[in-house]
Amino acid sequence: LSKKPKEQIVDIDAADVNNDLAAVEYVEEIYKYNKSVENESRVNYYIDSRPEINEKMRAILIDWLIQVHHKFELSPETLYLTINIVDRYLATKTTLRKELQLLGISAMLIASK
Repeated sequence: LSKKPKEQIVDIDAADVNNDLAAVEYVEEIYKYNKSVENESRVNYYIDSRPEINEKMRAILIDWLIQVHHKFELSPETLYLTINIVDRYLATKTTLRKELQLLGISAMLIASK
């Protein structure tokens, strides 16, 4: 293992050095800041505190949302934001099993706006 050569790190921002809009000089600071606040924006684990909803039901909902996402050819960011909204809502509010699909499609509508 010690004889394995180290991989060279490719500077993906090198091509944008002369582009003022790319703000290449702030890239390291932006990455450090995003890493430092990453845990603050993470959704708390809510599955154990919600007796009506379990992991399998959430997985079925997310699979269905992915199918809807593909059907309407939405951007990947819309899907990520949809799942984030669903998880944030479920972490704060008690939701009935029969309302999960409504929650998912409502979150997708909000995320796509």
